[in-house]
Amino acid sequence: MLMNLDALALSANFIATFACGLCIIYFISSRKIGEHPFYVLWALGFVFYASEILARILCKNNDLTIIALLFGTFFSFSSGLWYLNRRKSFLAALVCTYFLIFLFALVWTLTDLMSLDFGKIAGFVIIYGGMTSLLFYHRLTFGRVADRFIIGWSFLFLSNIILPLGSWIVDVFAIFSKFVLLIGIVDQDFIVLTQKIHREMVPHSVPYDTGFGKEGKLTLIIPQHHLSNIEWTIRKVRENVEKNTDTYIFSFQDVVPYSELRRMKWTNPEIVFIFVFSSSAENAKKEFAVLPMGITEVGATVSEVIKKQSGSEKSATIVFVNLSLLINIFGTFEVYNMILDKRGALREGRVDLFAFLYPETHIDKSIVPLFANISDQVIKL
Repeated sequence: MLMNLDALALSANFIATFACGLCIIYFISSRKIGEHPFYVLWALGFVFYASEILARILCKNNDLTIIALLFGTFFSFSSGLWYLNRRKSFLAALVCTYFLIFLFALVWTLTDLMSLDFGKIAGFVIIYGGMTSLLFYHRLTFGRVADRFIIGWSFLFLSNIILPLGSWIVDVFAIFSKFVLLIGIVDQDFIVLTQKIHREMVPHSVPYDTGFGKEGKLTLIIPQHHLSNIEWTIRKVRENVEKNTDTYIFSFQDVVPYSELRRMKWTNPEIVFIFVFSSSAENAKKEFAVLPMGITEVGATVSEVIKKQSGSEKSATIVFVNLSLLINIFGTFEVYNMILDKRGALREGRVDLFAFLYPETHIDKSIVPLFANISDQVIKL
């Protein structure tokens, strides 16, 4: 019964450790924390850590696998800490940690010459103690904001040193320690913020063309009748062709006749691109890129356009032929958040987004000022 309890606790420890890594990845992807190497490396460290626990479950006699995974764990953890520190002297402490890890591996392999439990305890003292010393160094640099981070790791360190090896209670304390550590890791977002502020205040040179480069803009177009969008878009395509500017037309739910889309496309097929978002556009598949009608698909296509243009010296134009249709299908705030999320990338990628909005199709009169508020300009045709 006790053996089953130990195995159950070890399995729960594996799940909790892997969950910590997934939580950090989720926080990064959802932008709850910044995209910083510290978070990426600690997420990777938790994945290595979970793999090491899994190796203890499945490969009990394979010490080399466990040592390799522990090395990956502490390499990731300590490298992540290095990214948070401004002092180069921290690198020396990092090198010392790897030396301690090497000693730990030697102690582990020498367990045949001494008590097995003594060898493992000595190894844990070396590897966890070295990491703990780095964290206290981190505490001296950043103060109280690192407290929960330190407390979580200290609990983890003590649970592996003081409590009986291989006992279920070690895994229970380890699970608790890792959740405290996870909360402390999220707290480090303040430190990442202060790093950004510090980096901005340090004198540095700027590019010679600063202030003169073109930025992408968001323009809201309010036409008087529905045919205005087609007429305006055709003129814009021709104007861009003369300037050798790429144009990307986003047509939703087949509201634009294919004959008009063909006119736009064949103005210059090399720099005019048509995306039809529809679930029923069978005839257009041979001529245009037909994608599912979804807000995620629209946002992803905008991102791909920006990514393509980022590697080019040319500017580009995206035209949403009917923004109102998107709003009526997917909801105001879903569309608003999608566009708001792309604003910075549009500016940086030198991509202009023109979106047609029809006030008469919306019962909610706040929609026009809501989208006008995030636009660089509003044009009434």
